[in-house]
Amino acid sequence: MTTAKAACVDHRLLEYGSDEEFVAGVAPFVLEGLRVGEPALLVASPRNLVAMREVVGTRAGERVRFADSDGWGSGNVPARVLAVEWAVRKLLATAVRCRVVEEFTWRGAAQRKQWCRHEAATNLLNTSSQVSMLCAADTRANTGAFLDDLRRTHPLLAPDRRNPRFVEPWTYLAHLDDDSYRPAPPDADTSTTVADTDLGAMRQRVTAEAQAAGLGEYQRQCLALAATEIVANALHHGGTVATVMTWAEGSSFCCEVSDAGPGIADPVAVYRPPEPARGRCGLWLARTFCDDLRIVTSPAGTTVRMSFTRS
Repeated sequence: MTTAKAACVDHRLLEYGSDEEFVAGVAPFVLEGLRVGEPALLVASPRNLVAMREVVGTRAGERVRFADSDGWGSGNVPARVLAVEWAVRKLLATAVRCRVVEEFTWRGAAQRKQWCRHEAATNLLNTSSQVSMLCAADTRANTGAFLDDLRRTHPLLAPDRRNPRFVEPWTYLAHLDDDSYRPAPPDADTSTTVADTDLGAMRQRVTAEAQAAGLGEYQRQCLALAATEIVANALHHGGTVATVMTWAEGSSFCCEVSDAGPGIADPVAVYRPPEPARGRCGLWLARTFCDDLRIVTSPAGTTVRMSFTRS
């Protein structure tokens, strides 16, 4: 997508510093949509949901869906994105256009980075004129660095004006990824997976190493699922051999899968939620299980790094 097209996506940022400012910024957006026949999805904190129900509840009927941002998607950014995507599809089944309000909630630096990537990718994915999005950030709870990233990933500022600080999505994503990527350490454990029949042994090995590094049972289950998806994807698209490396680094446990393939034909696809009826959707599923997922392509092949924060 060109910068001009990305800048035309109806993707707005609302910064607010009080409950009253939230309602003052969100209510006109939702009520205007209802006036012109556009249903809405409102994902916000419980307190803000109560306030918005008082404003639009009696007039909304079934046309506004309210969802708790603290619990929807289990606090996982890709899972939340998928839940929003499916809810939007339901709204568009009965209307030509709809509106989405989403309040940011995140836990730790890894989730913050996931949100930054998602917000930039939204400008590449949400090319349809059917959806208007208003993203709300509480300036009392979000850090200055996160707010700066949000200002660079939204082409519009609420209520409806161009954002002079907006950065073209691919430029922003490249900067975000290059800023923190480091090669695996030389003492990282290495094994080679050569066929689908080796997946079980691979899962046992990486989960044992994750347990030794301090990951809890739930995180080990997520790692096993994510690694299986990535290795299977590498074997299918990248050749007969995939190299798996694991190591602990600071507060993170990393699992990296490399292959000699040419990379992902459609880089945006890793951010695109799968269709509800689809089966395996490798990269997307792996992203939902990890605290962070990085993809690096070079002349030598493609590397996918999964990171889990040790609690």
